[in-house]
Amino acid sequence: MDIRRQELLPGVFLNCLETNSSCIAVSINLLSQLDRDTASENAVIPHILCHATKAYPSPEALAGMLAGHGSMKLKPAVRRFGEVHSSGIYCEIPDVSYLREGFSLVGQVLTTPYTKGGLFLPHVVTSVIDELTENENLTGLTQASPLRICSDQMCCYEDYSINEQGDTDTIRSISYLKISKYYKDYIRSCPVEIVVTGPVSPKQAAKLLKDSLCTLPRGELNDDIGTDIRMNALEDEPRRVETELSDFPEATIHGYRIGEWMDDPDVAALEVFAQLTGAEYDLSKGVLFLSSNSLALAEPPLISSIQQKCVSDEEISNARQAVYSRFQELLHQPEALDRFILEQLLNGLDYTPDVVAELAQEVTADDLAQLADSLACDMILQNLHPEEDSDDDTN
Repeated sequence: MDIRRQELLPGVFLNCLETNSSCIAVSINLLSQLDRDTASENAVIPHILCHATKAYPSPEALAGMLAGHGSMKLKPAVRRFGEVHSSGIYCEIPDVSYLREGFSLVGQVLTTPYTKGGLFLPHVVTSVIDELTENENLTGLTQASPLRICSDQMCCYEDYSINEQGDTDTIRSISYLKISKYYKDYIRSCPVEIVVTGPVSPKQAAKLLKDSLCTLPRGELNDDIGTDIRMNALEDEPRRVETELSDFPEATIHGYRIGEWMDDPDVAALEVFAQLTGAEYDLSKGVLFLSSNSLALAEPPLISSIQQKCVSDEEISNARQAVYSRFQELLHQPEALDRFILEQLLNGLDYTPDVVAELAQEVTADDLAQLADSLACDMILQNLHPEEDSDDDTN
């Protein structure tokens, strides 16, 4: 099983993983550098595009088309991979018999959106902006989690701290004229990565997508896109921050730079490490976070145990097996698989889930110790509930 890659148009690459999944998934991702000045516009565009097209000039008409083709799914896909901003659309096609119509639709969404005189319609833009700024379930514009706050504070001097969903005030200031002009320049300059998974051959996917995207505007591409990975902590001692988010449990989060291990990262070892510790990480940025229900500031003792290779063979074996099972299941989870493949590509890797599953079986205590030794704690966040007396637990 391999990810097959080919260039369809200048700066437009198709990445196809043929699987025996029951449905076909396709995402078309416009890539740019995460930037505070453009994050809001980049985040809003996919929502406007998924609102209506020239062929389906209302949400109702578009919804009817999707329902009439096996309940096909179409949604905006605004994501962050390290400091790369990915803004695009994601579509699930439930049956191969609808493949042509599905691939045609994703092309229409990008190349023939619903416009008048080449401009997005004012009521469409207004509707989308109202929906984004008022519906807290749609974006990450509402109260952040302690983990996201820890991440943003740890990387506060870096592009990584920019919200890929934009910010509410900027989104509210966007006019239909501004976003229409911006989109024309944006779509011409962005490198595009397409991910296709499911029971479709790379040859068939390439033919259909090349036809549907043949009018995609192409200009001078902005290839200056990437992530600055910091190897060491910002200061000699971990920085500290406190939050008081009553909607989240009291907790301490240790934020780490993964360090020199990033020179030659081992994806499988990182997955086994995360399984053992409950850590969350972003390989694209080289950061890792460990949460604990304890309010103790000291480094989690499990890190020391891994460094000293005191974790039992049984614990490591169980973690390896859990990673194996999860990555085998990933092949049947279209949206998660789509994200995994795109992340691999942007990190310069080409692992498929089955490969990571097999590599996880070879991870040793030495591999895990090497990773743990490389970690540098850069931030400690405590989420406190002020109504509770927890002073005795904070030392």
